[in-house]
Amino acid sequence: MVKNDLKNECSDVLHIIELLLITPFTNAKLERMFSCMNRGKTDWRNRLERDRLDSCLRIGEEGKSIEEFNPNEAIKAWFEHKVRRISAAKPHRYPQET
Repeated sequence: MVKNDLKNECSDVLHIIELLLITPFTNAKLERMFSCMNRGKTDWRNRLERDRLDSCLRIGEEGKSIEEFNPNEAIKAWFEHKVRRISAAKPHRYPQET
């Protein structure tokens, strides 16, 4: 009974302590993300759309390392997305999978 009274009396303090426990000690991760964003969205690439920038940042933060990445799936998806042509006269002859 005494424990519940103490919880009710100190609920605001307990809430502040809970917030302090989940607050990061530094903002280093956030700073790294802003640096990564600034490398991707430069003056030369200022028309990069928000969803594309978000995807690039997520891949950079959570994606596989360059040594582990297999580009074949991405290349295949890019080829299958739409018909890509060098000229309007004839379509590409995509490389065959081996």
